Amino acid sequence: MGNIGMAASQPNYDVKNSADRFKIFTSSFQALKIHSTYTATIKVPTGNDGEFTVNTTTNVFTSAGHGLDDGEMIRFETAGTLPEPLEDISTGAIYYIISATTDTFKVSLTSGGTEIDITTSGSGTLEWDASVNKIIIEHDLEYLAPFIAINNGNSVDGTGTSYFMSGRQQIPTYEQKENQLEVTIGTEFDGLSAGDTVTWTFYIFLDDFRTVLPSNVNSVTAQTPTGDNYGIKVSIEGVKVRDALDTELQFSSAFSNLIVHRKGTSTGSSVAHDLEYIPAYLSFMKYSGDDFLSYVPTLFNVDTSDINLTLGAGDTAYYIIFKQTV
Repeated sequence: MGNIGMAASQPNYDVKNSADRFKIFTSSFQALKIHSTYTATIKVPTGNDGEFTVNTTTNVFTSAGHGLDDGEMIRFETAGTLPEPLEDISTGAIYYIISATTDTFKVSLTSGGTEIDITTSGSGTLEWDASVNKIIIEHDLEYLAPFIAINNGNSVDGTGTSYFMSGRQQIPTYEQKENQLEVTIGTEFDGLSAGDTVTWTFYIFLDDFRTVLPSNVNSVTAQTPTGDNYGIKVSIEGVKVRDALDTELQFSSAFSNLIVHRKGTSTGSSVAHDLEYIPAYLSFMKYSGDDFLSYVPTLFNVDTSDINLTLGAGDTAYYIIFKQTV
């Protein structure tokens, strides 16, 4: 019962006994499934800051010449006590400017949303800070799911070049939570200036990180296939499958599709893949005490046998290793 389904191997490889990496296609391969796709534009924050007072009757904040615009994100801090129900910058709480005038504004929990009812005036020197901007994507999966982010350019350079999980020079802060993905950029992002915009596409996958192990990995030495007219192809009606262009195919095993070789979590220093080449992979870090995944590529590297992990006490790596090479 183990040899059911459909498979096609490269030339000179036995389709029944060859390792997975020598197969062009098999119905047992797993591919990541996209749950949802989002596009979003985010502005580089101004980096302004200032002091404020607040009227608990009108919910109006006063800060002379603040320079803030509706929709801009701000955070609050003080050495004393913040007006309730505002939360300190250290909690990660972010608020949106509404009803801005030259010297006053109100705040909301959402962009363009309802004003927050301020119940106390606070004490000490009250300060606001506009040094970060954030995209919040609600996916409601209720588990930690893999994702990728594509920077599709910005208002300065245009959209001719895309970047995987980063900008030209810098990587945003990603926090993938069980129900939402948060992406934060600061004032120095990409060398852009305040008010410049960056455009993103986000792919949230339906998969989780439950363990998938390679089903057939061995030490067979790879052979060089010849020709490109092999595999499985299905053409559209009225077109010869052998002569069909890619655009005339409903399916081809040669189509690019990232196939999962192995996935799971690890608290060790490495994860073996045994592919004998350097594969493509996705990796995330769940730091000890966090309830979200962070993207920290400098803590991972891959060679022809393993993904090597740099973990601290209590940290967990979440990884997906693909069958394709980089």
